[in-house]
Formats: sequence, structure tokens, C-alpha cells
Amino acid sequence: MNAQLSPRPPEVQLWVTLDRVYTILSRNVTGKVAALGLTAPQYRVLRQLRLAGDATPPSASELAERLGVTPGNLTGILDRLEADGLLARERSGPDRRSLRVRMTPDGAARMEHAVPELRAYLRGVFAPFDAAELGQMQELLERLELHLESPGELLQSGEASA
Repeated sequence: MNAQLSPRPPEVQLWVTLDRVYTILSRNVTGKVAALGLTAPQYRVLRQLRLAGDATPPSASELAERLGVTPGNLTGILDRLEADGLLARERSGPDRRSLRVRMTPDGAARMEHAVPELRAYLRGVFAPFDAAELGQMQELLERLELHLESPGELLQSGEASA
């Protein structure tokens, strides 16, 4: 007998669509960033350093926290960026145990080129949507993000399987 699958609930359909869109978008953006000479994690690190500016460079642990990665995962990314001359790590503080991360002039120059390139690319990606739709999509995704990050009843019993 051929068991018929029940139609997917809207939550499952949305999850499947979000997963597909994320996979495609991530692959395409990773390719674009690679064409600019960086990996996606390297771009994210340099972007955070660019946002921080020169006044108070972040510590490696602050940077890991901002990026949502472990300090161990960040070390390899920093090693490669430092080897490529795009950032420098400097000891600071009275006991010199604190490690600050600063973008080098070469790193800043790379980002001066990369940021407008990636922004132009993303404008094309989201061209099918007007400003109001983009704002609505942003608002909805931020609400979902807050919900997912809040402790609580997210994983209540498995009512229905995906």
C-alpha cells in the first residue's frame, strides 16, 4: 500500500524554504567574498574591526563574542589574516596578557574595495524587493531571531515531526 504523506504544515514549509534560501545565498556570497580574496569568516572579522575603528581595538575574546564563535575557532582565522598582513595582534595592559586585534593599512585597503563590491552584489540579490518589503522582511527575521535566542518553550514536546 502506498502511504500518502500529509501536506507539510506551514512552519515546516517555511523552514525548508529558509534553509534552501540560506544555502544558496551563503554559497553565492561566499563565492563573491572569495573573488575579493577573503573567506567569509575572514570578511566577518575584518568587518568587525572596521566597525570598531582604531580608537579601541577589540580583544580577541571580544571579537570572538561579537562573531559568535569560540576563541579557538577565531585563532585560525586571525592567524591567516595576520600572515596575509591584513591584521596585527598586539599585547596590551599592564601584564601584557590582553591581546588586541587591529586591522593593518593593507586590511583597511582590502575592505575599502570589498565592502562596496559586496554591497553592490547584495543590492542585486535583493533587487526583486522594494524598500518596504525589505524592511518588513528584516523586521520579521529579527523577531524570529529574538524568539530563537530567548530561553523558554522553544523545544516543547515533539507535537508533529518535520
